[in-house]
Amino acid sequence: MSSSIEFGGHIRPNNFILGTNNLQYPQENNVDQENPHNPENQNRGLINDKQFELEERVGFIRKVYGILFTQLGFTFTLCLYCKIRFCLTIILASYDPYFGAVVRHPASMILAIIGLIGSLCAMLVFQMTRKVPQNYIMLGLFTFSQTILVASITAYLTPRSVVLSILAFGFITFMLYLGALQIKSFENFLASSFLMLFVALILEILSIVFFFSDYSQPMMLLYSAAGIIIYGTYVIIDMYLIAKRLDVEDYILGALTLYVDLMSLFIHILRILGSKK
Repeated sequence: MSSSIEFGGHIRPNNFILGTNNLQYPQENNVDQENPHNPENQNRGLINDKQFELEERVGFIRKVYGILFTQLGFTFTLCLYCKIRFCLTIILASYDPYFGAVVRHPASMILAIIGLIGSLCAMLVFQMTRKVPQNYIMLGLFTFSQTILVASITAYLTPRSVVLSILAFGFITFMLYLGALQIKSFENFLASSFLMLFVALILEILSIVFFFSDYSQPMMLLYSAAGIIIYGTYVIIDMYLIAKRLDVEDYILGALTLYVDLMSLFIHILRILGSKK
């Protein structure tokens, strides 16, 4: 049964409008675009997903390293500030008689350790790494506590050795970053790093055995070299996990783990290059 419509006073079949007679109207064919089973559409969707994941990962890496550079900048600035103030306190003790006592007082160390452990437990045990702004507050407390501990060490070293240690730390960290970029297979890297960790562990055990002997100074150098190897390996692992494995929501966790290993690396560098006044 055919139907018709009235058009300008004339009766015309509605298949004229549908374009099934000789009069055909060009229509855009969207069948392929709407067909999810089309291989071309599937490939296009995969490309878009990969591009989105890549952009998301790049943004995550920038955020982690931005937080990390803020932590390192604060730590080294306060260390150098304490170094300068401590020297001025020795020269002009009457102008600031309490600063040296505060730096050397055990209470400041104890409070820093409490803040360090408390903030770390809050972030890891109570899972505050993804809660804003609690994660930033706890990370700030952790960074400040760690900075106090590091500054208490640098306050007793010469300014030249502290600056030299910071420069050596920057160079080693940059080389470790270049090494992390060369990792193709994480499993192969772990297999090759076991040997380095084993050698470092032997050196550390020997340094503990001979700690109170006449060879304590050379063994302490070996201990520090072992620490640099161990934490250098940890830093490479952290950088790889941040670039490839870590979830994009764990930016605080990524900055925290990398900062801890870098500070441990810096302390071992201070053991080698730092010289007391």
